[in-house]
Amino acid sequence: MRKFRSEIAIDATPERVWEVLSDFGSYRIWNPFITKAEGSASLHGHLRLTVTLAGLPAVGFSAMLTGFEPPRRLGWHAFLVPGGMFEALHRFELHPLDSGRTLFVHLEEFGGWLSAPALLLLGGAFRKGYAGMNRALKQRAES
Repeated sequence: MRKFRSEIAIDATPERVWEVLSDFGSYRIWNPFITKAEGSASLHGHLRLTVTLAGLPAVGFSAMLTGFEPPRRLGWHAFLVPGGMFEALHRFELHPLDSGRTLFVHLEEFGGWLSAPALLLLGGAFRKGYAGMNRALKQRAES
């Protein structure tokens, strides 16, 4: 599996960051990477997500929440191409820091035989997308 990891310190409590992160209906307002999220905010809940990478058309897909531990961890498993040819495990972790701050860790693991060529082409766009989402989450949680 190919792994991506990014992180950012946020001047807000894990509870506040969780409030923003788990409000899927508001993603369209603040999130430049996951521009649409609909579904049940609960373990094994189903989501319909739309991801927008710079310079490319938006891509929609379904996912199942595999991690839902307020206010610490949120994650899902998505099959981006049927049959396991390209799948993703996406996870957000919220770690408390001193003075009511949070370390937000953004992780994704890709698998399937199509993942290597797809990420060779799109890896940089995914990294930019994660960084943009992290900055937007920071701004929203701190406001």
